[in-house]
Amino acid sequence: MNRFSDLQDINPVILVGLKLSPISNNGIPSVTVMINNTVIYSGDISDPIILTHTIELMSPSCVSIELSKKLYHPILETAVVIDYLEFDGIDMIPGYTHHASYTNDHNDNQPTSYLGFNGTWQLDIPKPFYHWFHDVTGQGLLLQ
Repeated sequence: MNRFSDLQDINPVILVGLKLSPISNNGIPSVTVMINNTVIYSGDISDPIILTHTIELMSPSCVSIELSKKLYHPILETAVVIDYLEFDGIDMIPGYTHHASYTNDHNDNQPTSYLGFNGTWQLDIPKPFYHWFHDVTGQGLLLQ
């Protein structure tokens, strides 16, 4: 006979989904995607890519996308667009891009999902995702 405490309905992991699309009129951009210091993709991107990764439910998380090999040209563009970034099906783009930082070689640090400069876009969630999401959506005090 199962006791209530034997039933574990909580999934101990969160699925992170990410779709990146290149804009490559002037060379093929290269990206390195890291989630919690684990490289999940590194290389050139000539077609859209969809990536998934799991993180622990109660751990902080950090998603980092580094664009390199950008060739600057006054007319032709090389860039990467973050089409979506999801934590357990909750989309962070565009509603939560203002929580991300974008450090690049042009010092353009406006909230964006369009990576048009060589640099690193990073969404740092310093506590478990659902605790952070509860805070940033203004849902009140969360007892832990």
